[in-house]
Amino acid sequence: MKKILPTLLPLLSTAAIALVPQLQSFLIAFVTAHPAWSSFATAAALILNHWLPSPGAAPSDSTIAKIGTSALLCLCLVSLLIFPVGCTVPTVLDTVIADIPIATDITLSAVNIYEITDGVKEPQVAAEIQQYSGELATDLKLLSTLLAEYKASPNDGVLQRLDAGFNTAQGHLNSLFQAFHVTSPRTQAAASSVFNLVHGVLLSIARLLPPDKSAVAPAAAQVVSRADAGGFPENVFKPKDLADSFNWQMRNLNLSVRVRTH
Repeated sequence: MKKILPTLLPLLSTAAIALVPQLQSFLIAFVTAHPAWSSFATAAALILNHWLPSPGAAPSDSTIAKIGTSALLCLCLVSLLIFPVGCTVPTVLDTVIADIPIATDITLSAVNIYEITDGVKEPQVAAEIQQYSGELATDLKLLSTLLAEYKASPNDGVLQRLDAGFNTAQGHLNSLFQAFHVTSPRTQAAASSVFNLVHGVLLSIARLLPPDKSAVAPAAAQVVSRADAGGFPENVFKPKDLADSFNWQMRNLNLSVRVRTH
């Protein structure tokens, strides 16, 4: 028994950490709350582990050897458990939240697009475009705030406000597109670019809402249902790709309007 104990003790301690969620939570919480002490303990275990095989060190089956090996294995396992927490891959929700400032800039560019495209410029039309683009930009900022709130604490109350905000934003986007009173193919293409890209971000927001919550978020559920029926792809742009797509379309239309990533 004494001969196999040095091998069993580290394995048992490692298995205990892996199999007992409460122990995992305690160790992770401790390391998170006390990074200095955790670093010291890790360094001490590494030094001890390095020191033990040297001449004159404690025998491999001694208590200090068992403690050193167990401590090293435990700390390594904790590091593996914590590493994914600190280096999480951005979720779809994170990407959509990051897209919203780009969509807001695209929305606000509608005024410049109208001013520099072809056709006779009407002050009333320019005023309508400025009004609706401003209202839509405000809607998008509110949606960003609500999505961050939903990420922190998903609940039906936030879902209802998200659905209401989504419905309002969709209405203002439709009004913005109609306000252009298209008079040339280039204006049509530019207005469509704004509409399609911003609508794509709104649709990404709608797809984030749980399908089983359609009663709580009916407006979003209806838009997703129509999109699915029409074969609209489930595509979420990364912020840079969203900005590049808009800029590329503006460049092809020989328009100087551009947006930048945040």
